[in-house]
Amino acid sequence: MKIIILLLSLSYTLIGSCCTCVNQGEINDEQYNSYDLIVKGQIEKIEEDGWSKTIHIRIETLYKGQHDNKLLKIQTPSQSGMCGIFPKVGENWLMFTYKNEKGFTTSLCTRTKNMNGNGWDYNRKELKSDVKFLERRLNRK
Repeated sequence: MKIIILLLSLSYTLIGSCCTCVNQGEINDEQYNSYDLIVKGQIEKIEEDGWSKTIHIRIETLYKGQHDNKLLKIQTPSQSGMCGIFPKVGENWLMFTYKNEKGFTTSLCTRTKNMNGNGWDYNRKELKSDVKFLERRLNRK
């Protein structure tokens, strides 16, 4: 009996620490409005510090928000179980971010997307739909 309780406890702990995101479906105005900064750019540098990772991205297109510099730092968890993203230097990404006391942050549970066809998380149809929506919003301004 003790072994069964121990196994159940361990399985609950493992399940409880995994990243779980809700499918967001097609982008819409409500989702767009929920983000503080949306950019498209190329990853220049990645720094890891314990449970956090800082991604340095050179902004090519600013879709939403304000940022004075062409280089943006975005925080994400360094572990996939904590919903961190895993870009590589040189890749192009579409980043949907929130602002907090440390700057900007993103995760697997945002609309952030790898724009590289060989990326493990590349979704051409969803990426194309998001960019089309963002370009229309940008042209309305």
